[in-house]
Amino acid sequence: MFSEAIHARVREFYATRIDRYSEPYRHIGMGHEFGALPQPDQYVVVPTTVLEACGFYFLNVLQRDNGSVYVFQADADGTPTFGVLATSDGSDAHLEVYGMAGDLIGAALIDRSQPALAWAEQAAVRRRAGIEGFE
Repeated sequence: MFSEAIHARVREFYATRIDRYSEPYRHIGMGHEFGALPQPDQYVVVPTTVLEACGFYFLNVLQRDNGSVYVFQADADGTPTFGVLATSDGSDAHLEVYGMAGDLIGAALIDRSQPALAWAEQAAVRRRAGIEGFE
């Protein structure tokens, strides 16, 4: 588990990068602040919670042809994290941030038209992305 100070620092890291969520493909990849997941020869273990989040957004966003799902790593001011970002074809986006061991650090609703980020309970974020029967 993370201390409240680490939670706050990581959330601040992601909140101050709100401008990167409007076109995430421009900010995720090698040499970028949001690093692409390593290639097989540089493999790192991805926690099951991160894989489960990917699966949830795959079914509820990507499979419905309603947006895209991105998974990345980021050093959030000294705390290594995984991020799962699901963007809609509109202005909504959903972000879940995990520690390297798979602990949920935070979940947020993003309005890319503002831009604005609001931290919320994971269940509330997923309800906004989900459709009945797929949660």
